[in-house]
Amino acid sequence: MPTGYSVNKARSMATTSLGISIAAVVCLMSPGLTLGLSALGVIVALQSRGADCKLDIRAKIAIIVSIIAFVIAVALIVGAFLLLLKNFGGFDELMEYLMLRVQGYPNLSMP
Repeated sequence: MPTGYSVNKARSMATTSLGISIAAVVCLMSPGLTLGLSALGVIVALQSRGADCKLDIRAKIAIIVSIIAFVIAVALIVGAFLLLLKNFGGFDELMEYLMLRVQGYPNLSMP
């Protein structure tokens, strides 16, 4: 039988995980931050099971929202990389352009 303290602790962790998951969605403009926040949201939600080993509805929602944010962030990262490769024709051309920028050719235009 779970005690009152463990139930309150589990509810509090479930609410925290939901807040972290919502923050992950809000921070989608920074995919790296979103990846970290969504992973943290899932971890905290799973830790909130408490003594009765059942997930609160807030923890379940947090897991779903975190997974959605994670998938969107990965899609943004992959999409940005593919767009760079498309614009430059390949990874070698991209690296050549970046090296010329570093060496002091500021007026280069993108191909």
